[in-house]
Amino acid sequence: MKQGPNTLSWLVLLVAFLILIFRSVTLLQYIWLVMALLVTLTFQRVPVRSIWSRLRPLLIFLPLMFVFYLLLSLILADVSFRETAWTVLVSSSRILLMVLGVAIFLEVTSPMAILDSLRTVWRALGISFRPIEDFFQLLYLSLRFFPMLREEVHSISNLRKALDLPTDGNRLRRIKQMAIYLPGLISNCLHRADNLAVAMETRRYGLILPRGLAHPVRFHLADAALPVILFLLIAGHIALDQL
Repeated sequence: MKQGPNTLSWLVLLVAFLILIFRSVTLLQYIWLVMALLVTLTFQRVPVRSIWSRLRPLLIFLPLMFVFYLLLSLILADVSFRETAWTVLVSSSRILLMVLGVAIFLEVTSPMAILDSLRTVWRALGISFRPIEDFFQLLYLSLRFFPMLREEVHSISNLRKALDLPTDGNRLRRIKQMAIYLPGLISNCLHRADNLAVAMETRRYGLILPRGLAHPVRFHLADAALPVILFLLIAGHIALDQL
């Protein structure tokens, strides 16, 4: 089975990409970063529909922000229209690239995979320090709580459909309708989490440190390309700054 890059490698690339966004001052540098994203989309075969669903709210918000900020700047500040428009355009481009980079990162990996990678490194160090282990466990439980709550909401929605109860097609009204059940759903999820905690304590979970890891995330041959990709990304960005 072909192994892809480690999640930590993707995280390093994301951090470098975000830093380069804020250090970009020329149009060529922004084009270089966009090309890097397009190459990533092509080679990783990231579904464009998923990226679009993440970007759609931002694409609605950015034009409104552009017009609102432009009007306020022209009214309150003694700045020319051209300079104000360029400043807003640069800021909007940076926000768009940041969100796009994070969206691609979340498509090629997941928060759970990040925790698995960090815990794999922590376990390889062989350090027995309970506060860190408990902190990892808290993050795992937090990440599992929201999908559990989402499943409860879907169950309520499917039950209403099965009982042929009236449902409104308006999204806002559906949210208000589900908000009535929300306190009970949260209480039910917390009760299930409490039962899970009791079962883990009964099985004497956590007495042996460092704790085990069901799905360790190792480094593979693909991670060896990380220094080369970082060098090309940063070198290209610096070279375009000299043009």
